[in-house]
Amino acid sequence: MKKYEIKYPYFSQNLIEGFDWISNTGVATLWTEKERMFAGFDRGTFAVIGQLYSKNGINPLLRNILANPSIRYIVLCGKELSGSGQNLINFFQNGVDEEYNIIGSKDAKVDKEIPLEYLELVRANIEVVDLRDEIDPKKVNKKLKALKSGLPAFTERIIFPEAQAKADVFPSEISGINVRGNTVRECWIKIVRLIRYYGFVKESQHGDPQKELVGFTTVITGEDPDNIDWFSEFTRTTEELLKYYPQVLTPDPIEGVHYTYGQRLRDHDGIDQIESMIDQLKGAIYSRRAVACTWRVAEDHNNSNSPCLDLVQALVQGKKLYLTAYFRSNDMYRAWPENAFALRKLQKMIADGVECELGDLVIISNSSHIYKQNWNDADRLVEKYGREVKCSFDPRGNFIILLDRDKKEIIVEHQSPAGLPLRQHRAKNAMEMFGILYTHDSISDTLHALDVGAELQKAEIALIKGIDYIQDRDLEI
Repeated sequence: MKKYEIKYPYFSQNLIEGFDWISNTGVATLWTEKERMFAGFDRGTFAVIGQLYSKNGINPLLRNILANPSIRYIVLCGKELSGSGQNLINFFQNGVDEEYNIIGSKDAKVDKEIPLEYLELVRANIEVVDLRDEIDPKKVNKKLKALKSGLPAFTERIIFPEAQAKADVFPSEISGINVRGNTVRECWIKIVRLIRYYGFVKESQHGDPQKELVGFTTVITGEDPDNIDWFSEFTRTTEELLKYYPQVLTPDPIEGVHYTYGQRLRDHDGIDQIESMIDQLKGAIYSRRAVACTWRVAEDHNNSNSPCLDLVQALVQGKKLYLTAYFRSNDMYRAWPENAFALRKLQKMIADGVECELGDLVIISNSSHIYKQNWNDADRLVEKYGREVKCSFDPRGNFIILLDRDKKEIIVEHQSPAGLPLRQHRAKNAMEMFGILYTHDSISDTLHALDVGAELQKAEIALIKGIDYIQDRDLEI
């Protein structure tokens, strides 16, 4: 029997002692740890063992079999949690369609780099033994011992080109995505990147396809509307952005424009809603009634030119005025920046009237979209500015990570952004601490979460190895 080198990573490349290449059996333990099952198997009853977590795992599995064609049986055992086992069974029972979709499975494909005739060759020569959800190694071992061995390879070894990963749209939660940044510019880059990567492609009422996310929330924490931070090489200059302010801040009409947001906000059937908001908050700083709207039901409920900006609301917390704006529809490439700058200026106008400092500006863009005609420009923006990694402070605080060697524990001290101690957590290892921080919702920033995760893993290694751990320093192993 020819011994074949394991080429692909479906089956463990860290070969466990006791493999017998005379055996024609491979074992897939699904979501149950292969080491746990292996410990209860007799040596010589299988050739290779590995796990099959996802539906896509069938691709390295098939490549491995064709690179090591002495495999004639696949024993499926262990916990079935993702449908990966059923997907494998569907392939062997039903095959694939002309687009290489596995018949009977949803969102499961075989790599087109593997020709159909070889897929059929595998299906004709491999028997799948279905022991799914069996986690008793002794029961699986009994079946392994009953299978034939010493069978010849069903074909010559063959390796096909690996599939190249490519996607125009990536899977995401679609709705409720949020971005936080100090400036409009910083947030805009993140917004454009997210919609280009994750936006759902659909038609629009303007005849131009769009990529869209739903309920996109942007939080701008530090923009100075009187000294804006911008770049002029994309879509509009700083001067053009400033010229847009009157369309939101004043009731002045603009020639050729049916109406402006400013007209609806400052002269809504004779009411200056912005002054009303200021008066409302002056009368009761804790009021939740400082609201202005642009929507006129009788006029706009079936109007193709109805306002995109529908509502703004001001709230005061801790002597800071926060403004929230709701857009039913928002062109995030061509219109969002001027919307955001003008709203920030409006927020300052209200804050000055109430004699408060500026808090955050929150913009909810329910249909947040970029039209196809701007996709290439958006890509250029992302390519030039979207790769920057900027450190920012997590508004939920920071962490000091220490070791208690006597108790063999990791200590995490949660501090406020100002450095005041809030609470202390203890755990035996990094994974336990992950759970503690997660259930306390202690981290809001993704970059901060990645950093804390890396530090906790370093702390665990230092605890196990008995070496020094200093936060934000490399371990000296």
